[in-house]
Amino acid sequence: MFFICYSTYGSMSLFEELCPYLASAYYLGTPDDFERENYPYITRTEKDEPQYTIEQEISIQTNKSKKASPVDLNGHSFVKEPETSGDLLGRLSRKSLEGYNEEENTKYGFGKVVKANFHSVNGYMFFITFEVMDPYDNLPKLFQTRVHYSSHRPSTYYFCRPKPDLKVFVPLFLENMSHPGLNY
Repeated sequence: MFFICYSTYGSMSLFEELCPYLASAYYLGTPDDFERENYPYITRTEKDEPQYTIEQEISIQTNKSKKASPVDLNGHSFVKEPETSGDLLGRLSRKSLEGYNEEENTKYGFGKVVKANFHSVNGYMFFITFEVMDPYDNLPKLFQTRVHYSSHRPSTYYFCRPKPDLKVFVPLFLENMSHPGLNY
């Protein structure tokens, strides 16, 4: 059994990347065992030496895997179904809208994703604008959500809200105002 471990080479610096390598998995002892100094690579004896060459080991493992019978997984699959970017944005928007409906005691129905922006932050931070159907007047409305998505952790939903109307208000007196240094 092997684990992928990470190490830095040379002196530690802020910009130095971690380099992956394979390491053998050894049981060093139980957590309450304080005498774990007996490392296998230090106390190796002649009987611990390899019995086969690398090619022989590969051949033995290949033959074992060919002879192995299929395993019944009871209909479960360990592989996720492929998901497009549009499917992901739709799923995140639906989940965010479900949370909004629950908190605000509303019944908006998801329509479609209109647009989305993202940036990378230990995953992806999505800013999604999507369309919902208002059950009260059957008119589409725009909503916004901000979601942190990572394949390693559950998604975090920061907000879901109706898109605010950003109308620019220009007072009339500014339009008619003149300034000696400005030419309008």
